Amino acid sequence: MAGACVWRWTLRVRGVHGENEKRSLPNIFFADFSGPPIVAEKYTPTVMAENVGAERPPVPNRLSSMVLSKVVEVSSNAVIKWSPDGTKIAVGKGKRLVIRSPSMDILKFFNCVGPVESIEWSPDSQLILTGIYQSQMVQVWNYSDEAWRCKITDDVGGIVNARWSPCSRMLVTMADFNLHACVWSLVDESKSFIPHPKSLSKTGLAYTRDGRFAAVLQRKSCKDTLGIFSVEEDWKPVRHFDVATQDSAAVSWSPSNEALCIIDTPLTYLVLIYSPDGALLKQFCAYVLCWTLKSYTT
Repeated sequence: MAGACVWRWTLRVRGVHGENEKRSLPNIFFADFSGPPIVAEKYTPTVMAENVGAERPPVPNRLSSMVLSKVVEVSSNAVIKWSPDGTKIAVGKGKRLVIRSPSMDILKFFNCVGPVESIEWSPDSQLILTGIYQSQMVQVWNYSDEAWRCKITDDVGGIVNARWSPCSRMLVTMADFNLHACVWSLVDESKSFIPHPKSLSKTGLAYTRDGRFAAVLQRKSCKDTLGIFSVEEDWKPVRHFDVATQDSAAVSWSPSNEALCIIDTPLTYLVLIYSPDGALLKQFCAYVLCWTLKSYTT
């Protein structure tokens, strides 16, 4: 392109033995709540623009217009979580849950029965789940109704992890030793069990983009299976089929919700594509096609 000019910024510093060294210029990106992102230089050494016959453009400096919140001191073991809508911050410190605004002003605070180990906002940013796993329980708080209280315990296998359902009115808990997962309704207080789940992380439990269905990796008697549940119908089982893996590690839905991708243990480099009814559509194996599968995306 005629007249185009590409700038490459480098930092020249003197090394240990006296020779010049080139290093990339470190930048820090700040978020301004009332304007566009601001770029500021962390260091102020001599910066040279390597472009023969062209002048160096001015370095933007808009630190004076940056808006910063007040500083709030928290301990190293504090749990901090932004709400999905970006308007609130939940801070768990000891037995107290504090809800703050982006300017760090206190909006609400709640007292928990034990130390807060994890915080999860509901997708609609109205409910806050606090994991108190030392006491084998979770507590749920309503930002709009401080008088509303919810405490969940599993007398059979305890609780070691918890996740929200896309509807924001149901949550899933994991029992110790992966004995079962339990789906709890905050509307009618009903519950249902999912036997032998492998994990509640994003790799073991995947939702469709519209939030209507959930796919759960399961394992029983050293054999992997996949269960599909209807989230809209109180997690009613829809499909359950075996998968040809040795020790499945991850599951995800395709963007169109028409296929499922299952990744086996890294020892086999095996990727399987299933339809929701259990039919094997395609498989990729490193040792068959001489490929090395290091990552995947959907």
